Formats: sequence, C-alpha cells, structure tokens
Amino acid sequence: MLGCKTIADGGPRLLHARGAAAPPAAPAAAAAAARMRPARRRGRRAPAAPAAAPAAAAVGIDLGTTNTVVAVLRRGEAAPSVLLADGGGALDPAAGPAAAGAAAGPPPFAIPSVASVAPDGSWTVGAAARARAASDPQNTYSSAKRLLGRAASEAAAWRLPGFRVVEGPGGGVLLECPALGRPIAPQQVSAEVLRRALALASDHIGAPVSEAVVTVPAHFNEAQRAATLEAARIAGLARVSLLQEPVAAALAFGFGKPFESETLLVFDLGGGTYDVSILDSFEGIMEVLATGGDSALGGDDFDRAIAGLLLSRLSESASPAAAAAAAADPSGARALLDAAEAAKVALSSSEAARARLPRLPAAGHGAGFVALDATITARDLEAASEALRARLWPPLAGAAAECKLELAGGPEAFEALLAARRRGGGEPSDGAGSSSGGVESSSSSSSSSSSSSSSSSSSSSSSSSSSSSSSSSSSSSTGNDSGGDGKQAVAAAAAGAGADKYAPKPRRATAAVLVGGATRMPLVRDYVRHVTGLEPRSDVDPEQCVALGAAIHAALLLGLTSGVEVMDGSYVEEQHARASGFQV
Repeated sequence: MLGCKTIADGGPRLLHARGAAAPPAAPAAAAAAARMRPARRRGRRAPAAPAAAPAAAAVGIDLGTTNTVVAVLRRGEAAPSVLLADGGGALDPAAGPAAAGAAAGPPPFAIPSVASVAPDGSWTVGAAARARAASDPQNTYSSAKRLLGRAASEAAAWRLPGFRVVEGPGGGVLLECPALGRPIAPQQVSAEVLRRALALASDHIGAPVSEAVVTVPAHFNEAQRAATLEAARIAGLARVSLLQEPVAAALAFGFGKPFESETLLVFDLGGGTYDVSILDSFEGIMEVLATGGDSALGGDDFDRAIAGLLLSRLSESASPAAAAAAAADPSGARALLDAAEAAKVALSSSEAARARLPRLPAAGHGAGFVALDATITARDLEAASEALRARLWPPLAGAAAECKLELAGGPEAFEALLAARRRGGGEPSDGAGSSSGGVESSSSSSSSSSSSSSSSSSSSSSSSSSSSSSSSSSSSSTGNDSGGDGKQAVAAAAAGAGADKYAPKPRRATAAVLVGGATRMPLVRDYVRHVTGLEPRSDVDPEQCVALGAAIHAALLLGLTSGVEVMDGSYVEEQHARASGFQV
C-alpha cells in the first residue's frame, strides 16, 4: 500500500513534482506568474500558516472541467471530508466509493463547472446554470478550464457548445457575453465556480475562507497556471497553492495507510484533460518520476462523440437536413450533449442506452423541432472510439519510457482484443461488457490533439541528464499516432538500460489508480488493466480523490495534520513554476 509518513519534526515539507520544462507561456502570463511565485529555493519547507491566526480548517478544491469538488479537513479531524454541492453538509469519510453507472448528471458532491449570466448581470453557477444552457446557450459557459491560458487560435479548433470564443488582446481567449454587452475572460467563469465552492466551504466551517489549495493538471504550462491563480484571486482567495491533480490523488490514496514500497501509475481522465503520472513510494516518501498528458482530451470529448452518433441516427430516421438543423441550433446542440452524457453514464452499467428527445430544437427546419429516439450500444461506441483511444497512448508511453517503466501491453493488442469482442469472442469486459463512452466521430478529434498533446517528465537521479530532450520528443506525439512511436520510445529506453550494466533495471508498476469521472467507463478501465497488467485500485472514489488530496495538502501547509513528503531531485523553479506553498 502507498503510505504516508510522519516527518520527524512534524512540519510540512515542500511538495515537488518532477517534469520536463513547461511549454513557454505568453510574456504577460509569465510575468504575472513570476510576480505570484514566492521567492524560494528547492528543498526549503513550505511556509506555515501565521501563528497569530491559526486556521480552523484546510480547504482543497478540485477545479474540474466538468465538475468541481470541495473537501475540508477541520482542526482535530483525522481525515478530510467531501462537501455536498447543495450545502447539506459533508459525505461520511468512512463511506466507500460511489458505484459506477449512477443516474445521469453530476454526483451529489459535484458542482457543475458551469456559469451563466442573466440580463441584469447576475451570475448563476452549478446545476441551475447547467439547466439554463439549453434556453440561453450564448450566455452560459462550460468547460472554461480548457480555455485558461490558451490562445484564441487553439480554441478555434475545438467545438464548444453555445457560446462563442473571440480573440482578445495578445491573441488570448475571450468569450462573447451578450447579456453584459462585452466579452469576458475564461478566468471570470472559473472564478464564479470557485466562489460557489468557497461559499460551500465557508458555510460548512462557519468562517470565511481566504486560503485554499486548488488543483491543476500535471501538464498545465505557466500561462495556464497563472490564469488559474488569477481566477482564484478574482474569487476572493488571498492565498492559494496550486497542486498537480495526480499528486493530489496519490496523497488521497496513501493518506493513513501503511507505508510499503510501491510504484504507482496514476491515470487521470477528467472532463476535459488527461494526465498520466508515475510515482515511487518508499517508506511513505513519494517521488514523482514522470508525467504526461493531453490538455484537450477528456470525458467531454466522449460526450461529443456520442452526440455525433445520435446525429447519425437522426439523419437516418428523419433526414440529413433535420440532423444538420439540430446540430446548428445552439439549444439543440446543448440538448444533444446532455443526452450524450446520459447515454455515456448508462453505458457504464448496461450494454445499451436509449436517447429520447421528442422536441429537439432545430431552428430553420419545419416547425423548429425534430424528434429523436435512438439506441446506442456498447459495441457501437467501441467501434467509434478508435481516435480517442489512440490519444491515450503517447503520453502514457512517453512517461513510461522516461522512468523506464515496463508496460504489460500496447494499443495494438488492445485493439485486437476489442475487434475479437465485436466478432463475438474475447474475454468479458469490466461491468456490463465492453461499454464505453465513444469517440468524437472523426478526424477532428485527432487533429485537435496535434496542438495539445504533451508529455513531460524527468528521470530519477540515476538517470541521464538528457531527460528534457527525451521528454520533448515524447511530447511531440499526437492523437494521430496509433501508438507505434510510444512503443518505440519504451523499447529505446529499455535498450539504453541494457547497454549500460550500471543502469537501473526497468521497473514495473505495482498499483494503478484511476482518477476522474471518465475512468468509470468500462472501456477505459479495460484499457488501463490491459496496458498495466494490474487491476485498477478502487478504494477511493475517482471523482473525490483529487479534492481529498488537495485538502490533505492544505492541512500540511497549515500544520493541521502530520506530514507527507513528495520528493523530486530535479526540480527547477524557473522552468516549472510549480506552486508549493500558499501564494499571495
């Protein structure tokens, strides 16, 4: 078991995260991030909370693309708790993970990361905002996390529901807002979601919250982290620490457990981003060995793929013109995505899902509505998901090559297994069969990954100093790669180790951890099981673990709990700008 060790002096240690140099940020964003970073050197302890005003509780926020989750660890409590989104208190920390295949829509602890602006300029956040998406899509914003720190040219390649993206000063992203009569930044949307999260925490604690840990994907670059910090500042946080999501998940899985030596592979497929991190745990000290990711791949893409399948069914049952009208209608597109998400959830526990939309908006076609009644099977989605599955492999293979981790299988063998299943043979899938959430039909999914897939990692202290260049080469892999380049990278790393008799032997993962709601899809679980040769861990809910780990980290920084140490022998502040203490 991955464990957590009490540090001898009882104080929190600096949390490090190993990785290759972050992609260059825009000058303005880089300057902003530099102003926000505390002056420190590697190896120093994270600053403790002021002794004059001890915190009553530590707050951790998983700011997700689709949903946001808040966890709190109060002074005197042994473990953090996840808060219910309706303000009704907290989940029981002793309760086990929620079962997959629950009803469509966010779980009770999740705040939908959606914000809507009314004509009077007031904001609505969460489930109420999500409900307004179909009736007022131009003023309702979702998946804003994908746009943080991005250039407008990048966002132009993505299909976003309802609202329009325009180019701002310096080529950055702005969102049209007819209700306000001016464009807004994605940071404003994320700030409104964070405000809602902080209000929940404040109500639960009984005191204002001015400091928190907010999580970000491991592959976020400096501009994206700076934009996240700006959103936290707009939301009212005086001090904030950013923590990588896979590291937060590892903290949650290891907290309070016996310390044994493990090599942990964290597979994080959230609503809009994909991360892979490999960590070593020895006597409770965790070291981040390698990270990789794709900042434009997640559950939202599976929803869009399923929506594409629904449109195909509509084209067959009604007409191509009806399908085109529904896709072009902002309200129709939103309704299709909602139906697609419901189908994705249903397919986590059954072999087929039915979508019924008797009055699907389709402006300009007939009476302005069309009827959709379609069934999507697990096999339908399995056959349609090849492009998305191809994008899972390069970041995973690149990270494995960097730390010389042997994987049990590659994508070609997994695809052969799926083909055998479709022919009626092959081993059974997890859950209901080989159901999955599907792929964004087409080459658009693959092409969008060309500019967004990244894999950053660093070798351990015994590895060569050329890890940065190796990581660069692995990060150039895109979703158009069927997986061959990634396998060659792993083979090359193994060959290099064999050529040097003093090089460490290839390592094998001893545990696989699934993080993010999209990992509930049986196809994703099967994929991880196949490439790692391990049964994925399920002792912490994949949609709660990041927030729980963030709260643990916040408690460490504030001195509310005993320490965990996450080491990194190659941390370079100027390159990574990883936030490891509360920032002003």
